[in-house]
Amino acid sequence: MGVVINPNSYALVGNQDGLHGFGSGIVCHKENNRDIPFEDIYMFMWTGGNSNYHHVYVYEGHGRERDLRVHGPFGFYGPEIKDIDNDGKCELIVYQGFGEYRWDCGACWRVEVPFVYHYNPKRNDFIDVTKQYGTELRKKRTKKVLELIDKREKEDSKSFYNDLGGAGQRSWFNSGKTAWGEYLQLNPNQEGVDYFFERTLGKFDYEYLVEIEFLMCERSYWDYDFCENRPLTSAHKDKVPMRLDYGDKLNFPFDADPRKISKSLEGLKN
Repeated sequence: MGVVINPNSYALVGNQDGLHGFGSGIVCHKENNRDIPFEDIYMFMWTGGNSNYHHVYVYEGHGRERDLRVHGPFGFYGPEIKDIDNDGKCELIVYQGFGEYRWDCGACWRVEVPFVYHYNPKRNDFIDVTKQYGTELRKKRTKKVLELIDKREKEDSKSFYNDLGGAGQRSWFNSGKTAWGEYLQLNPNQEGVDYFFERTLGKFDYEYLVEIEFLMCERSYWDYDFCENRPLTSAHKDKVPMRLDYGDKLNFPFDADPRKISKSLEGLKN
């Protein structure tokens, strides 16, 4: 049972109970036959317990189970194992992203930005290969996100974009912020920014743009040069209100350094 790194082979993913002493799990392997020797490298995910947090193990080597090198456990929330491109090597898919607890309650909008990882034996770690393997996954999720946005806008646009004011916890329960935040994470490029403004210009204030721009750069969704251009806070300044609420005002001019504003916003959360 194993995965052969061969462009002509197909990796199989399926349930495997009792493997390596675990009661239940999902394994990426070459053949569904435990009697043959393990070959090369494969992944096993333990699915036991009640938590969404799962351990992934990587087994490497040739021979029987006792002769394999075991790497891990590596912990992930809600991981999936798939052979996305049928090349005989399985990918680890994790749905991550920010926003659902920053601007909204988790039950109001679930952020699901797919990231794809390969195990790198030299680093003994999983490396991000989303650019090579995650394009179609992100396109699929983008389509779903826009469908949900359209539905929520038609049902109750005012509530969807309602801003309770302030930063952090004081601006919760605004699903629109979370939804469009996810859209930008799924489409971290100028095309994504342009469409964001096409659909939302005037619906969000400058402080939200500062927050999300800071997070997109801090978490490396945008590259350094793109961040330096300040794609959100440098555009449409004459059409973006500083604050949409009627609470405390922050006296920052529009040409202020967004990082200074971000520090002030973070201070308001405490």
